[in-house]
Amino acid sequence: LSAHNRRLLGWDEILAGPLPAGATVMSWRGTEGGITAAKAGHDVVMAPSDVLYLDYLQTVSADEPPGRPALSPLEDVYAFDPVPKALDAQQAKHILGVQANVWTEHMRDFGRVQHALFPRIAALAEVAWSPQPQRRYGDFLKRLPAMLPRWQAQGIAVAQTPFAPQEALAAASNGDARVTLQQPLGYVMRYTTDGSAPNAGSPEYFAPLQLSLP
Repeated sequence: LSAHNRRLLGWDEILAGPLPAGATVMSWRGTEGGITAAKAGHDVVMAPSDVLYLDYLQTVSADEPPGRPALSPLEDVYAFDPVPKALDAQQAKHILGVQANVWTEHMRDFGRVQHALFPRIAALAEVAWSPQPQRRYGDFLKRLPAMLPRWQAQGIAVAQTPFAPQEALAAASNGDARVTLQQPLGYVMRYTTDGSAPNAGSPEYFAPLQLSLP
């Protein structure tokens, strides 16, 4: 490979055998393989399956398309730090960057692939290209809505489940309905109880609602 001006890049299983000095390791079984490789002087691409396998589900919503039954929510992707604290400054230079993977065994069309990628790919972009001290998840969430019309203008099927409120219904002790809402990304929720569409002037949701039937 070296004679042809090429470099060896392999999943972290290649750490099981002797490696040439120029080999690069893709750390997919967590970050441990990347740490081992960097300490041994090898370059590393971080791609841990528990965070950066984007064929994992984004939310626990029943509206998620079928997929691998593990969860990798947007916040976890944003919180990932590609440079482990176990590395010193010299070893950390071997971390080349990150890679997300989308395996398509459970994706029957390209729309599902796009659903898996967006909006999580925006979180990964900031992880890859913004210095860690400048990354703030709350600030990211404030800027994320501006991306939606840009993606939609390009015909990208952005996942709606991270933005959609989820509800749970239960019977209250007096026979009324107890309605609990939650929003995966923590955005403000407003509601009505008369069947009309909520708007900016509608009541903001703070706590479960107890509503008389029907």
